[in-house]
Amino acid sequence: MNVKAGGSKAPAHAQGGLEKGAEAAASSGERTNVFPSDAAYLTSSVVREHLLRGFVPADPFIGPDTRVVVCGSSFGADLVDRLDKIGRRAAPEADRAARVSTIGEDADTFALRGRLEWAWLDNAPPPRPFRRGADEAGSRDAARLKAVGLLDSADVFVLTLDRSEISCDAATGEALRSAVPVERLDPALHAFRVSTHHENLVNLLEIYKLIRQRRPEAAIVFALSPTPLEATFRPVSCLSANFASKAILRAALDEFLRAAQPRDRRLFYFPSYELVQLPFRNPFMVDRRRVRKHVLDFAMRAFERCFLISGASDAQIERVFRAALVKDALLGAEGAASREGRLGGSPEEERRFRGEARKLDRVAARLRDRAVENLARAKTVKG
Repeated sequence: MNVKAGGSKAPAHAQGGLEKGAEAAASSGERTNVFPSDAAYLTSSVVREHLLRGFVPADPFIGPDTRVVVCGSSFGADLVDRLDKIGRRAAPEADRAARVSTIGEDADTFALRGRLEWAWLDNAPPPRPFRRGADEAGSRDAARLKAVGLLDSADVFVLTLDRSEISCDAATGEALRSAVPVERLDPALHAFRVSTHHENLVNLLEIYKLIRQRRPEAAIVFALSPTPLEATFRPVSCLSANFASKAILRAALDEFLRAAQPRDRRLFYFPSYELVQLPFRNPFMVDRRRVRKHVLDFAMRAFERCFLISGASDAQIERVFRAALVKDALLGAEGAASREGRLGGSPEEERRFRGEARKLDRVAARLRDRAVENLARAKTVKG
């Protein structure tokens, strides 16, 4: 039993077969959600209890005839591919003029808001590639009408954000609604800056209001891309700049969703950033930006579990996650062995290291199975 100073009881919280006191959260209600330990990741309910808790709708809503519009980052492009493969009606890659946002570009709240205002309100500069001259006015108008048709028929909007570093006017600092092509960058006209939490919060509110005015019954799913920045204009490490960029967006999303979700049952957040960044030790390829296939597959299956009518069951998604964890562990062992070799280890030492890594993998598998058995027995005793 956990006892607080003064003799009052603090709630205990089960985590991977262990009890943890959460005294600081004792006043928040009957349940508090604790940060998962290594033991928690070995249980058969870690995805449901820790990774997707609070984000799974009561009823999935994407079916074979659902019109889905995906806007934003490169993670959005991966999602489009996934939806296409399983037969959903995502926006076609070939019809770029009909896209609200070019996949992989302009994945910030200013650009996304600008695209929607350009299409629905016709009061913002048109997005690339329709910005080269007055002779393309007809093309711009045709592109806008196609975008309007796509948006007006959408049943689901999936909006994936990527960064809070933005292009701006060099003189005024006003955000540009579209990224400037590298070949057209002019230091006298264009600059870069970090957008603020408040600016992004305002943009999210305006994006939400605009969609609700035109598509009041549509589902809206926001997500944060797990893909790190490729580079930063700031005079600091890109590692630090990336964390700051993501943190600004995640904080703005959290504040917006906490305010809007209680009044809107069709507004959701999908934790793509968290699913990739937190559970795995080797989520990225050697460039440290592209997500590894088994990690991406897990994230996509988690999306299906949340939103697709015929998506994976809880048991299936837990199995997918465990398989991804095993691959992640193997990659870690292989990477360590490779580094050992580069540091001058002999072939015999490398073979011995790989053998030890395989033994550790078998031990981890036995511990995982034992944790699952213990959890099942605990549930039986409790029942």
